[in-house]
Amino acid sequence: MATIMRKFIFKTTTFSIPFFILYSIVIFGYKIDEGDLLRLGYIFDISNYRKIFKKEITDDNIYYSRISEINLNKKQTYKYVVFGDSFSEKIPSNGYSYTNYLAKDNNVLLCDRFLSRNPIQSLVSFINGNIFDELNIEYLILESVERSFVARGKINFQKTTNIETLTELIKKQKNKSIDKPSSKIFFLPSTVESFISLNIQYLFYDNPNSSPVYKVNTTKELFSDKNNTLLFYKDDINAIELNNKYSKVLELDITLNKISELLRKKGIKLIVIPCADKYDTYWEYINNKTIYKEPLFFNIMDTLPKTYIYLNSKRVLKKIITKEKDLYFYDDTHWSPKGMKIIANKIINMTKSQ
Repeated sequence: MATIMRKFIFKTTTFSIPFFILYSIVIFGYKIDEGDLLRLGYIFDISNYRKIFKKEITDDNIYYSRISEINLNKKQTYKYVVFGDSFSEKIPSNGYSYTNYLAKDNNVLLCDRFLSRNPIQSLVSFINGNIFDELNIEYLILESVERSFVARGKINFQKTTNIETLTELIKKQKNKSIDKPSSKIFFLPSTVESFISLNIQYLFYDNPNSSPVYKVNTTKELFSDKNNTLLFYKDDINAIELNNKYSKVLELDITLNKISELLRKKGIKLIVIPCADKYDTYWEYINNKTIYKEPLFFNIMDTLPKTYIYLNSKRVLKKIITKEKDLYFYDDTHWSPKGMKIIANKIINMTKSQ
């Protein structure tokens, strides 16, 4: 009986060892709580890359106010009011934002993202309503990530959001329970399978078919200790067909000029910030860029007439790339604290001269 039991234990152990080895690799190499590109691409990474941003990431202070937190029926004054996406809001996965840097020395109000799924449409709806009647605003910052900007420009100029509607939306949001991501993701067999499979494929392909993340070689080291490697989001490429069309970018510009005029009548100056895609910013440094289409969104935008204040984030960052690494996170689609601070300082300098 003992012999049979020993054989059983031996066979079970032999069978289980490969699984535990793979399981251990996933635990130590798959970081779901850091960069979105590592998480989405199931990319193996055991470096402590984010240690260089430790101070900024662990700073829990939020210096700006949110629309959901203020008394909408009380007159208030703000230097900057921001409508944007994940580049604008201080969220756990980022831990900072250019908005938060602005707010250290200025009175800043941010429109919560649950109120602003499309920041362009939300802004127009607010303008048409009575919300801005209760706010004294000097500058309105409209921000969108590059890959979504043209698509977001298709809006309805008749939509209206009033204080009453907004108050109800805020109330509903506060009553919602927030589902936290499960830490048991590592125990899922599908996670282990995807992680192992994709990392093997990344040895041969820039973009495995089932992954939304590209991993390419570059002509220079753009990130600390990352051996000339660039990660970027697949949608950066998918958006190029639309964003490279002059007629579509022109339509966006016409919409922005119209919004600028609507705000001007309320005594508010509009600042427009397209946040350059990581792929666009680093495109020229891709080792085999002949197979990757050049983004032209900023080239087109630069030629168009504007009644708003325009911040070309790509141009600003490109001036620094030759001197500074890590303007974006290596493992994420967003600007790093370095990039965020550069943009915040640019906004401050631009508005000083207005």
